[in-house]
Amino acid sequence: MPEKVTLEQEIAALELMLQEKRASLEGDAAVEELPSDRELLAEIVGEQIAEEQGTAPVPPASPADSPATAPEPAPQPVAPVQQTDTNAPIPVSQEVQKLVDAAFSHGLKNAIGQAVKTNNAALIDAFHDTLVDDLYNELVSRNIIKQPE
Repeated sequence: MPEKVTLEQEIAALELMLQEKRASLEGDAAVEELPSDRELLAEIVGEQIAEEQGTAPVPPASPADSPATAPEPAPQPVAPVQQTDTNAPIPVSQEVQKLVDAAFSHGLKNAIGQAVKTNNAALIDAFHDTLVDDLYNELVSRNIIKQPE
C-alpha cells in the first residue's frame, strides 16, 4: 500500500524544487531574466504531468514557433461552466475542482494520475492552471514565496 503524502510534505518538496530550479536558472548565463515563481511552479507541475503521461515536457511557446511546426491538438469536451454573477469569475468545472481537491488531500502524484487517466487534454490543461494557482496561493500564504509587488 503506497505511503500517504501529507500536504506539508508536498509543500516542502515543492519549495525544494522551486529553489533548485531558481538556482539552476541563476547559474545559466543564457537566461536573461528569471521567470516568476508562478511560472517556475507551472513548469514544475507541467513536468510532473508530462512524466505521468510518459511524454517529454512541452517547453513554453516562443514567437519563433509557427503553426506549421506545432499542430493543434484535437479539442476535448469539457463540462459546461455556469456563471451566476456577471462580475464573479467563472468557476472551474466540478471535475477540475475534484482533481485539485485530491491534490491537496491525497497528494499531487495521485491527482495528476487521475487527471492523466481521463486522457482529456482540455481537462488536464484546466487542472494544471487551477492547481498552479491554488498551489501558488498556498505557498504565498505560508510565506514560502512572495508575490511580486
